[in-house]
Amino acid sequence: MDKSEILTNLGILVAGIFAGLIAYFGKKPAVSPQTSDAVVTSVGLELGNRLQTDQVIAELKRIADSLAVLADRKQASTEAKLDRVLQELAEAEERDLEAKARRAPRAQRPRKPRTGG
Repeated sequence: MDKSEILTNLGILVAGIFAGLIAYFGKKPAVSPQTSDAVVTSVGLELGNRLQTDQVIAELKRIADSLAVLADRKQASTEAKLDRVLQELAEAEERDLEAKARRAPRAQRPRKPRTGG
């Protein structure tokens, strides 16, 4: 290969690169016309909005039902504990009364008057 062939091939390569860059950056993308129908858009948004609202309401109802069940269980548990406490208090009071009844009042002896002396 002589110098002239190398320079020719190099020139073709550089010219090809420049042509490709000009073609790449020279094109502008076609702008699509902005035609949006406001009525169609709003109807589509409203249908999606209604669907989401219905789903949220359904889920919130499920949550409220679950919380009501949990509250009922907690209330039943609390009532059972209160009943046990009241029963224990009644039994303790009954034991105290029985213990007092067993201890008969002792006959008190008359006290001797104190004499100073």
